[in-house]
Amino acid sequence: VELELKRWHPTAEEWEDPDAPLPETDAELSAEHAERVAREREETTERGYAEYEVRVECGSHHDTVTLADRLHEEGLPVVRRWRYLLVGASDEDAAGALAERLRAEAPSGSTITAEVSQRAAWDDDPLRGSFAVFGGLGG
Repeated sequence: VELELKRWHPTAEEWEDPDAPLPETDAELSAEHAERVAREREETTERGYAEYEVRVECGSHHDTVTLADRLHEEGLPVVRRWRYLLVGASDEDAAGALAERLRAEAPSGSTITAEVSQRAAWDDDPLRGSFAVFGGLGG
């Protein structure tokens, strides 16, 4: 049995060697955050789909259609369902900024959340398929 010790790096959001120093200054934290955002944008380009998405739940189907059409005209990637829509974003910062913008522009009573896209979460799961023989009982 071979073991490897790693620790979670909260700013980089990845597992690293425990001997690697964590950022201590604001400049170091900003630099690592910028590296992570650049990596997310690169992954979005390589994979061909948005790493993050902003979900907008509107109060009515009409509001959803109107907002989706406007965002689509702006060139944003939009998936519309009956009373909610998903708007793609290349990275966490872009998703956060878009969510803030849509909180101001969406119809009154809308709920807006920014999150990792379901597809990106699925593709990034290192254990995906490990327990597939259990028919979904393993995770």
